[in-house]
Amino acid sequence: MIRVWGGGVYEDDRFYDLTDTYGILIWHDLMFACAMYPVFPDFLNSVREEVHQNVRRIQSHPSVAIWATNNENEVALVQNWYHTGGDRARFEQEYRKLYIDVVKKEVEATDPWRECLSSSPSNGRQTEAEGWISKDPQDWHFGDIHYYNYDLDAWNPTIYPRPRFVSEYGFQSLPSLRALESTLLYSDNISQMIDHRQHSPLRNFPMTILIKRHLPLESLTGNPQEVLEAYIYFSQVSQAMAVKTETEVYRANRIGPMNTMGALYWQLNDVWVAPSWSSIEFNGNYKILQHWVKQFMAPLHIIPLVDSLKNLKIYVVRDTLGDNQEFTVRLHLHHWAGFDVKLEKSWSLEMVNFSIDMHSRNPIGALHKDRHSVDAEIEGESFFSIGICLLLDKFNSPETNLDTLRCLFLPKMQNRISSGTGKISGIEDYLDNVEFLFTKSYHWFSFSVSDEILASKYIILTFHGVDTIGQVHFNGVEQKSITTGKYELDNMFIRHRFNIKNLIMEPYFKSFSYLTVTLTSPVTAAKSLAQQYPTTPPECPPNASFSWDWGPAVPSSGLWKPVVLEYYNSVLIRDITVKLEENLEEDLWFIHMVVYIEAGSSVSDVRGTLRVILADFPGSENSFRVDDQTDNRGELALSLTVNVSRSDVELWWPNG
Repeated sequence: MIRVWGGGVYEDDRFYDLTDTYGILIWHDLMFACAMYPVFPDFLNSVREEVHQNVRRIQSHPSVAIWATNNENEVALVQNWYHTGGDRARFEQEYRKLYIDVVKKEVEATDPWRECLSSSPSNGRQTEAEGWISKDPQDWHFGDIHYYNYDLDAWNPTIYPRPRFVSEYGFQSLPSLRALESTLLYSDNISQMIDHRQHSPLRNFPMTILIKRHLPLESLTGNPQEVLEAYIYFSQVSQAMAVKTETEVYRANRIGPMNTMGALYWQLNDVWVAPSWSSIEFNGNYKILQHWVKQFMAPLHIIPLVDSLKNLKIYVVRDTLGDNQEFTVRLHLHHWAGFDVKLEKSWSLEMVNFSIDMHSRNPIGALHKDRHSVDAEIEGESFFSIGICLLLDKFNSPETNLDTLRCLFLPKMQNRISSGTGKISGIEDYLDNVEFLFTKSYHWFSFSVSDEILASKYIILTFHGVDTIGQVHFNGVEQKSITTGKYELDNMFIRHRFNIKNLIMEPYFKSFSYLTVTLTSPVTAAKSLAQQYPTTPPECPPNASFSWDWGPAVPSSGLWKPVVLEYYNSVLIRDITVKLEENLEEDLWFIHMVVYIEAGSSVSDVRGTLRVILADFPGSENSFRVDDQTDNRGELALSLTVNVSRSDVELWWPNG
């Protein structure tokens, strides 16, 4: 299982296609993490639309196992991370209003067949019984926990808890020297860059302390670059051993008092080159941890653990389902001073359950299920767009030169802004002089609009996400969003649609049309909102790109998702949601679908027949009349069911 974290993004369709194909389960957060969020009406409406659009788009993928409304916001409120204790009652009310009344309600309305957790970590049903804010969201007896402890020896297995599910834990390390050097403009500022991108409030101290416990850090002398390279290696070894130890404790505890049934370490990948908890660097290179993960998270794994009484316990863990297996476990005991075997012992055992403790067997029965895999071709995404002019207005950055600004952009933006051709100058002081003005236009790409497109009844310009605050002008005309009724783009996770049929048909624009997107600094936007609504000053400075970044960073801004020209004469099928129901009496699978149709004009004018065919099942074709069946957003929502014989269906592994 992998977790799509609440401080990230809703991934594109290809990501979910791949997790379906390779049998990877997803724990999916909604995009709320590590912060207290506002609840003014416009924001709640935007959130409601964000959840509706994204859950509906993703819902049909079998790899999605569970939803969570947010990451760590319940525990942050309870433990007063952001100094909200002085107005606790208001923040509790706003928490329930956002996550229970809006986010959770919208998820369950759109995808009523999956569990939606109220937060993570949280206590599940116990949290609900306590009014959605529990006294201790980190209670080992319920739900999931996040566990971090940098004060104790992370290589010692006795320090770790025995919870039911650990959905976050981890340790930092430095990326490779090659990765660090690939980000530098000059060769002499690598230490400064590491310090700038270390966004933990504890800085590098936990890494250094963990290294000193087991590795000869004090002996590192000589060439500074060689010392740095050795420190990087030590940090990665320390991280790998710590995460290995903690993970093995949780895997072995499957037969323990709390039956730990899941462990997700933080984190898999990086969004930039920096000190972090990742096992894979930004450039895709594996850290030592990722190489070790393939071993200590293997479906069949042997785990030796020394308890607090210095007794050695050996566990054999098997995640795969299958026939009973016989093993021989051999123990060789060595002194540190040599390779001679001081003690040898062996055991024979039969694997009849998921975990076996050598001292206490608790068989839970043998199960069998052959692994089912699917080979599939993932088609590349193609889309239309128009010439793009991008303006970055009041772009906040702690750096003061354009070259440095360029190197911090995501790869898609690199080389699009030429060095020395932009304009950057200081404006009004704001939070330690971090706000600057940067304006630059560039031609992104363009294509010819054919006569076929121009002849279409409806021509819709669709943005699948614009980061972050902005306005759209088409042929110099400000566009009003069909979906939100607003002029500005205020949510990077919402799809915005603009009807440009009349504009593109104007005689002057038939030969040349242009699109302008003006992006505004989120600092400026937040500053404006703060004047309209009462807020508590944040713990983290607004010049950070995420609330969990405890240092200055450049917020991302740009068109990171497709800009699509959609043209059609009747309707467009936007999404299909699916629910499967097994009917043993009739030996059938019922495939319940809801087809969401967007009409160019009023949905009440739509009439016709929708034909449904399941490609792999001959005889599954069915036709349905399209009538006026609108949902509460005015979209056409057509419910239909197709039946398939149970004998024709092979269950997807491991979700069943």
